Amino acid sequence: MPTAEASILCVGGDIGRFERVKSLLKEGGTPFRLWGEDVSFALSYVATISLADLALKRKGFDLIIFIAHSSNTDRHQEIDSLRALKKISRMIPIVVIGSKESPIPPVGYIREGAEDFLFYGSLASESLARSVCYSIERAEQYKRLWHEKRKTEAELTLKRDYFASISHELRTPLCAIIGYANRLLESSSSRGESVKAATTIARNSNHLLDMVNDIMEICKLEAVGLKITPERCRVKDLIGDIVALLRIKAHEKGISLSCTFERGFPEICTLDPVRFKQILINLIGNAIKFTEKGSITVRGRYLERGNKLCIEVIDTGIGIERDKLSKIFSPYYQCGVDSSAFKGSGLGLYIVSKLVSQMGGEISVASTYGEGSRFTFSVSAGANSRLDPSIGIGVESNSGKRRFHGAETKVLLVEDCEDNRDLISYYLRKFGYDVLEAGTGREAINIADKEDISLILMDMSLPDIDGYRATQKIKEKGIDVPIVALTADTEAKERCYEAGCDGYLAKPFEEDELSNLLLSFLSIGDKHAFKHEGLELRDH
Repeated sequence: MPTAEASILCVGGDIGRFERVKSLLKEGGTPFRLWGEDVSFALSYVATISLADLALKRKGFDLIIFIAHSSNTDRHQEIDSLRALKKISRMIPIVVIGSKESPIPPVGYIREGAEDFLFYGSLASESLARSVCYSIERAEQYKRLWHEKRKTEAELTLKRDYFASISHELRTPLCAIIGYANRLLESSSSRGESVKAATTIARNSNHLLDMVNDIMEICKLEAVGLKITPERCRVKDLIGDIVALLRIKAHEKGISLSCTFERGFPEICTLDPVRFKQILINLIGNAIKFTEKGSITVRGRYLERGNKLCIEVIDTGIGIERDKLSKIFSPYYQCGVDSSAFKGSGLGLYIVSKLVSQMGGEISVASTYGEGSRFTFSVSAGANSRLDPSIGIGVESNSGKRRFHGAETKVLLVEDCEDNRDLISYYLRKFGYDVLEAGTGREAINIADKEDISLILMDMSLPDIDGYRATQKIKEKGIDVPIVALTADTEAKERCYEAGCDGYLAKPFEEDELSNLLLSFLSIGDKHAFKHEGLELRDH
């Protein structure tokens, strides 16, 4: 028994020819196959194009059979009829059944958009059914390709508009950076003007860095996905630290930022703390950005069913218009807020949604335009211990850590960019370290072989021997000194460790990031206090 049915509309010709077509498609001992199933055919008949238009509006058809007119019909009239049928068919395939006396040769019907042409005099059940099934399947493949093409074109348009917007977003802070840098170079600048210029440069540089980080994150996500590394951590403390950090920024705008936990919220969970922080910082940061007055509340609760953490970020900001809510987590989408104060990369919420999904959860938004928004996300709590917050979370001892004491702690800085070398040297001397400098890998190897060095900061992109090979050669010589990779390549972390590096610091970095990293190697302390995105230590 057939399990599927194809609906066919026959147009034109006389009722006798329609009846023959109908009987041929009903015949045959072997079932016809379509869509991977045995199929039967349901046929309808109309005599004219205008009636076909009405039939097509009332019912969905899988195929149209156009029965060609006889030779006494004008050729142009036949072409007009087929074109009119093609126009109203709405991508439904058309098979023409005609004869040698038809007004147009078979190839002419194909050129006008017909899928196939069959001669009426030699029609057979099998050949007719094969043509019908082939035409329907081919048309469906075309529709899929057409829809995929339209989708791709829409995505490309969205990306093109996005990158036009992002170009403006990148150029705007660069204008301020270049302008204020030139002001600093003016000898007539007062102390107050210099401080203002430096502050503006720092603020716009951080904005540029945020934009670049978002773009790099989306490239990484689309290429290989985002890596999730769960570990046991004190999740309440994690959330509290983030709220405390961002509360300063909220208070600068006169906004209150508070955090509450419902009863039963776990102290300890197994999740990726770096990615969890990334999600929270993005959502709370957005709430601060889009809230001019009122409050922001972060609320945490535990969902025992499913073992999930549920976090809400509620603000009294400008809200999101209803027609934009469904697009808010799409890549390259910006809400279209006119004020430049609200501009950003348009990637943050998309990245957040992907992170939440990879951490075993979901994210949603509810918003009233002009009143505020509520973002709610859940993530898997993993193995947790809600009732005993005293359980340790794997803090490692310092027994295997190198310590250096005394005033003469030498740091070898290997950096080929003179501007970067001058800046990092300034930081190191400010911290109280003796600094040796090298601009090439060979210089670094020679200095490490001769000097008593406490730590090496190794740029991985060097003009002669690169940082990877230089690290390997230093280790091969048996020189027992920690080497920290400095690189702008955020994808090179594992390669740095494979080369023998003991730590990793992504460029660009802040002064306090460098300070924390040096303290973790060159003084007594818990290295977990210094672990964050872009800065990492490794035990051997």
